[in-house]
Amino acid sequence: MSFGRGRQMELIAAMARSAREQPTSITDSGSAESGIQTTDKSHGTSEEKKPSEKTKLTQDSGEDSMGTSSLGRGRMMRLATERLREQQKSSEEEDCSTSRGSGSREAMKRAMETLRQYHGSPEKTRSQMSALSLEEQSPESPKDIVSYRGSKGSTVKVMTNYLPLKWRGNQRIYEYVVQFEPPIDSIHLRMKIIQQLQPQIGIFVSTGYNIFLTRKLEPISTYKTTLAATQDTIKVTIKLVKQKPEEELSPFLNNLFNKVMRALKFVRHKRKQFDPTKAKLVPQHKLEIWPGYVTAVDTFEGGLMLSLDVSHRRLSTMTVLELMRDIHQAHPQNFHKKVKETLVGKVVLTRYNNQTYCIHDVDFNLSPKHTFNRNGEEIDFVEYYRRNYNITIRDENQPLLMNFKEVLVAGQTKKQERTSSLIPELCYLTGLTDEQMNNQNLKRDLITYVQVSPQHRVEGLRKFLANVQECEAARKVLEEWGLELAPDVLALEARELGLETVNFDGYQGSAGVSADFSRDATNKRVLTAVPLTDWAIFYVQRNREEARTFLDNMQRNAPNLGMNILQPQHVVLQQDATIEFQRRITETLTQNPNFSLIVVISPSQRADLYACVKKICCFQIPIPSQVVMARTLNQRNESKVRSIVMKILLQMNCKVGGTLWSVNIPMAGTMICGIDAYHDPAQKASSVTGFVASTNKYFTTWFSTVIIQNIREEVSRSLGNAVKDALMAYRKANGTLPERIVIFRDGVGDGQLPLCEQFEVPQLIEAAKVIYPNQEPPKLTYVVTQKRINTRFFRARSQIDNPAPGTVVDHSVTRRYFKDFFLISQNVRQGTVTPSHYIVVWDSANLSADVVQKLAYKLTFMYYNWPGTIRVPACCQYAHKLAYLIGEHVKREPSNKLQDKLFYL
Repeated sequence: MSFGRGRQMELIAAMARSAREQPTSITDSGSAESGIQTTDKSHGTSEEKKPSEKTKLTQDSGEDSMGTSSLGRGRMMRLATERLREQQKSSEEEDCSTSRGSGSREAMKRAMETLRQYHGSPEKTRSQMSALSLEEQSPESPKDIVSYRGSKGSTVKVMTNYLPLKWRGNQRIYEYVVQFEPPIDSIHLRMKIIQQLQPQIGIFVSTGYNIFLTRKLEPISTYKTTLAATQDTIKVTIKLVKQKPEEELSPFLNNLFNKVMRALKFVRHKRKQFDPTKAKLVPQHKLEIWPGYVTAVDTFEGGLMLSLDVSHRRLSTMTVLELMRDIHQAHPQNFHKKVKETLVGKVVLTRYNNQTYCIHDVDFNLSPKHTFNRNGEEIDFVEYYRRNYNITIRDENQPLLMNFKEVLVAGQTKKQERTSSLIPELCYLTGLTDEQMNNQNLKRDLITYVQVSPQHRVEGLRKFLANVQECEAARKVLEEWGLELAPDVLALEARELGLETVNFDGYQGSAGVSADFSRDATNKRVLTAVPLTDWAIFYVQRNREEARTFLDNMQRNAPNLGMNILQPQHVVLQQDATIEFQRRITETLTQNPNFSLIVVISPSQRADLYACVKKICCFQIPIPSQVVMARTLNQRNESKVRSIVMKILLQMNCKVGGTLWSVNIPMAGTMICGIDAYHDPAQKASSVTGFVASTNKYFTTWFSTVIIQNIREEVSRSLGNAVKDALMAYRKANGTLPERIVIFRDGVGDGQLPLCEQFEVPQLIEAAKVIYPNQEPPKLTYVVTQKRINTRFFRARSQIDNPAPGTVVDHSVTRRYFKDFFLISQNVRQGTVTPSHYIVVWDSANLSADVVQKLAYKLTFMYYNWPGTIRVPACCQYAHKLAYLIGEHVKREPSNKLQDKLFYL
């Protein structure tokens, strides 16, 4: 018998409770569908197993499992982590157990090891599970709901994309564990037996081990049923576990809404639901757009709610075979190589069953004429599709697309690889190809389809509510479980924090309602200008005119910014080879060690040249560098060229140690830090954590460092050293240490919040104690920033539009047990603005909600690459830019000589 990750985590939690308290219940989180089990849906596998060995999957290929749907996995991980932490005395070993990517597996290994230490072998564990008392639990005392609300600013009415869920009367969900006599290991058979009991127990959702009902049975109920195939009598014992509290219903309700979406004829892809019947064609680009929704149910401060956001899916109307033919015409000599470069890693849709597959390989040795074994019969792909889908394959010589997926097979402890062979003629690419991503005309044409205004989003939400009410099958799913959706989207009160003043050298100006001060940023003197007297510019001979244009504009506009820039040393190359740039840059910097900056005009968009320049200038011969594309300077519009050069001038001033502007942040004696991580998309290189910290009272100068860590590792183990270095840099700049540290941490999901609190925060505290040996260590405030969220807010006036920058929402849709709030800091001209979610994980400084909210908003003005507000505090964006530069191009730690400069802008 094998268990999924969600089941294992709950078993661990249950066994942990039994070890220290009393016998209690075991729950499970497999598939939540009511008896819906299908065999392998990959139609056309090159190597199929016998029916008894086939993998049993849910209709959504395992994505519907209760342990992993929406927020379920994060909640399971938090539950198991909390329970295990109480048992284990060594917190250090636990704290190092989880990180993004490989972290969940590491956590599982350690958790299972702990389970073995307490309960021995897996066989012994299963016998103890059977012996556990499954008496009804007494409800746990409810946690106190955390209220973290501010009061500053003016009140404004907003709507949000949350739909409240209400219970009909006193109806609730009850959880039961199911036991069979004789024991049955097959989940598929378990589901069948439970399905036979539906007349006695009523509507249910089953995982095979546990069931969920809307009615309360006796604490222990026994039923007998007969297997139709063997006429064997099976005794089924159903024991009450507990009434499920709202906080534990999220996985169950998310699966319930998957059934609602299926009733509405939506097709699921990952966690999004799409309606292929409402597809919109973009014929000039051979694309179609499927409208849909992102759905998630969770418990919030205002109760159970469905989060519903409009989404779109881009799908090619051209088959993969047609794309292959185009590639053959363009690249006949290296056709196979180009096909694999184009297709491997892409996701395709098979319209005959609306399933998606990732292409892992293209096998040119196979074709639809090849045979495979299906249920003991040798059959080729042509005949298979004719029989099962009434589809005639026209090209019998096309290669096959290969998909490899590891799945759990009944009776096996390890995952088995399942190979799916797909016919290019029947596959359609989803998303956009690399060529399409670089097509500006395509992007412009798609804006009208995918950038949805606030007005249209609200109309889409109301249309969804109407569809549920009009669809009897969808409405019945909710009614059977005693649930109903609110008649309209949720409306609530928000607060606008007001206008901000931006300070330049000798000038103060308002950022205005739209929080945009680009006019002042390019016309007023910068806060601190660093003279640029010794520097060099590198370019090839054919870009001499672009270099002249660049320098002329610099000389004309630098005085307006208060910058003194002298003529550079010109280094003209005859060839544009990367190795030639490398040689000339190295020679020039070796001969002129006093240069403060170099500028490289790149003849084309070349990642290899950019990486080469950055590697030389970041650690070989440390010096700030600026790479400029030649084509950006080759513009007929002089005002556009001036605007480009002005932005480059501002960047160059920052890179050599200057500052541009500031806002009033009255928090003397405070060091503000930003943390973010970069992960190699191919998962071949190490992950990089960027760490920046302010070094003056105006929060305009920053200390920067990086931490190289394991692949896909999000939670960093070396933050303590980074904090020590930052504190020493602060003391060097100010002559004293800070009284408090405020950290904004980006890139952390809900499932890793406990790890941040239990792992990263102690690192920071211990590191500070080393620097503060004879005095009180600084107060620490640790705030997680989340920007990849589906929450939206709309200002409800005569016309529904985006809220103004500085709008805060800190109730109703916030978490029940977190100190959290949403902040809208940006102004967008198209589409709907996305707020950022802030969660205060640790706060020994006891800062009020108003202070944290106002501080977060003010810091969004301080990113020197944009004369306006950004989505996250500037320190987070600086950390992101730093981590990206090192992780993507440099691949090693930069020189300490650059730590006091924004060399990564």
